[in-house]
Amino acid sequence: MSAAVRTGAGVRLAVHAAQRLFSMRVAVWAVAGVAVMTALAAILLPGGRGTVSPDAASFDGLPQVGALFQGAWRSEPHFCTASVVDSSSGDVIATAAHCLSADAKDLVFVPMYHDGQAPYGEWDVTGAYVSQRWLQHQDPQADFAFLTVGSRDIGGTERTLESVVGGDPLVIGTQPPQWTVAVGYPAGMGGQPVICLNQAVARHGYPSFRCGGFVDGTSGGPWLAGFNSQTGRGELYGVTGGRHQGGCADWVSYSSSFGADTMAVYRQAATGQGPDVVPTARPVPC
Repeated sequence: MSAAVRTGAGVRLAVHAAQRLFSMRVAVWAVAGVAVMTALAAILLPGGRGTVSPDAASFDGLPQVGALFQGAWRSEPHFCTASVVDSSSGDVIATAAHCLSADAKDLVFVPMYHDGQAPYGEWDVTGAYVSQRWLQHQDPQADFAFLTVGSRDIGGTERTLESVVGGDPLVIGTQPPQWTVAVGYPAGMGGQPVICLNQAVARHGYPSFRCGGFVDGTSGGPWLAGFNSQTGRGELYGVTGGRHQGGCADWVSYSSSFGADTMAVYRQAATGQGPDVVPTARPVPC
């Protein structure tokens, strides 16, 4: 993602979205809880701004969403975002293909990273999986990737990543849902992720999403439909990427359209088939 994103919908949509989100019985869910609700409320009910969803809100994060680092996370900046995908193997995360190069085994995933903290530890990437369309042509409609991570010994028990933080189910072939929650990590050292709720629409043949704050580093972050504020979970139907590797303008982000090819790549990762060697992404002019 090479630019920030802003929204331009009206106040009535803000009120409707807030009513829709908060009409559910609100509870403090396991870890992020109130932080998620506070962040979304700040977005949906901006005082005197006259827009539905201005800049995204910073928060401590979601357990299943984290930052990608190349090398030691304590001393290196995070550069992209990834999230855990529900799978039988429990070791699959999703990101954008343009975030990767080579076998990606030099990468580390830190779920719910914030303010220099790693509440669920670090997880080493063990393999990368992308579409043949990305391998051969870097097709922007195939700007998605799945990574596998190794298990960890926690308290004397070998645990998979998903067994520790949970995951969101992958869905394909859907139209952009009325409401989307997007999460991403602005690149750099330390800091917090950002979260935003707004309508997603089709634009230039890609799902698109308007919200300020989705800058470099938010690429690969999840786009969640049917987000449940009590559980902090939703359905993964996109990741920031696609057109212009996520967007050039400072007011809109994009995702590749998830289809049968996406599901096929996901299954390769979930079943531990031979991983790919990913070409370094070419610069995309705007």
